[in-house]
Amino acid sequence: MDRVFLVWYALGATGVVAGALFYQTTTPMDVLLGEGDPLGILWWKTASVLLVIFFIDLAWRLRLLHGGADAKALMWVTLVFPSWWTVPLPFEGLGDPIVVALPVSVALLIWGGLAFLAIPFIMLALNIKRGHLASLSDLRLAWHASMLSLDEVQQRHVWLLSDLMEMPDGEVKVVHHARAPRQTPTDQALAEHVERLRQAGVSNVWVSHKMPLLVFLLPAVLPLVLIGDPTTLLMAWMN
Repeated sequence: MDRVFLVWYALGATGVVAGALFYQTTTPMDVLLGEGDPLGILWWKTASVLLVIFFIDLAWRLRLLHGGADAKALMWVTLVFPSWWTVPLPFEGLGDPIVVALPVSVALLIWGGLAFLAIPFIMLALNIKRGHLASLSDLRLAWHASMLSLDEVQQRHVWLLSDLMEMPDGEVKVVHHARAPRQTPTDQALAEHVERLRQAGVSNVWVSHKMPLLVFLLPAVLPLVLIGDPTTLLMAWMN
């Protein structure tokens, strides 16, 4: 299997080099302006998919994208929709019909980021409805976290934000971190953390839900196929 893939990669690399030599008269500027050999423009647009995949892989390795499944989903979108010609855009007239600045997968990522902006309002409304805002200090957590029974923490897909801290006078107080840990703790470490809180008499804790990017990419498909590139729409409004 490994040899088959190596041969496949070698053939692919040969095709990329041969295409670059064959269509070298067509420059990237010709592609942006829509001028030159149509086949050369098509080759450059197809080859640019490799750069987008490299960018997504680099973002995953730098932890800008935390989930490997999220990165694979964006790579899959890049391969299935290499250009905007493959995306139906019934309302494309809302933006600039001449220049599309971003690849389809990057535009989907931006739409997903815009959907992510709705989280603070949703979380705040849910915490108010559930009565988890006992004081103004809870606002520091209520816009991105929620309160959960300590007994449910190990069964839920969450980061535990509550912990114990020993004060200078020797008193042990419950503190709530505003940010999730950089690294997900092991099951054993989480169990020890929960037991430490339980022994201190803590019954409810603040947690941050682990929301994969795919949750926000799914609804982002709708504005992507209806409107297209969000930066194009923004440029049209600015003009």
